[in-house]
Formats: sequence, structure tokens, C-alpha cells
Amino acid sequence: MAVEVCIVSVLREVIVRGVLEAPWVQILSTGAFLLVLGVLLVVRVWLPPTFEGIDPERRMASRKRNLSDNESVSQPLEVNRF
Repeated sequence: MAVEVCIVSVLREVIVRGVLEAPWVQILSTGAFLLVLGVLLVVRVWLPPTFEGIDPERRMASRKRNLSDNESVSQPLEVNRF
């Protein structure tokens, strides 16, 4: 997401300032920067998803269930004596 935003921002600045009015070094560096961002965009497709198979809700539910089971075992039963 951030790569796409950077690409759009750089292209917007180039369009606003105008290619013919900017110094050639700036256009060259902008092109190199856009090339690097494009490579990052393509490489991201081959990277494995970071959070695949992780379900935080299931983890938290099982942790809470384990804690409640441990508390019920550790607390002694109250006996009513009349």
C-alpha cells in the first residue's frame, strides 16, 4: 500500500512541476526512485504472506479458556455447612 502511495505522489509532483521545467538530475533521480519502487511492487508478490494461518481471535479464545480452566481447578470448592 505504501509503495503505491509513493508512486502516485512522485508522479503527481512531476506532473505539477512539469518535466521540462525540472533539472535533468532531478528527473533522472525521480526515474531511478520510481524504478526501485516498481521493483519493490513486483517483489512483494513473491514474498509469502506474513500472517497466513494466524487467527488472533482463536488464539485469544483458547488462552482465555485455558486461564478459566486453570482458575476453576486452583480454587477450592466452597462447602455450605448448616
